Amino acid sequence: MVAPASAARGVYNPRRPQASPLVRLVSDHLHRLQTVYDDRFAREYGPWRPIVAQVAEKFLACSVLE
Repeated sequence: MVAPASAARGVYNPRRPQASPLVRLVSDHLHRLQTVYDDRFAREYGPWRPIVAQVAEKFLACSVLE
């Protein structure tokens, strides 16, 4: 009998990062967060830092496999 792990070895299963819940969450809500941040969160957490948007954009760009 062949073990399940060795039976699947060598089979390429392409990933679909754009279907990831985290990618969808960031993609769907980043712009909205940027627009409401100053009113809702800046007092408690400080001003919006541009690095946050830069990192989020890079994260979204790495999920595009084209």
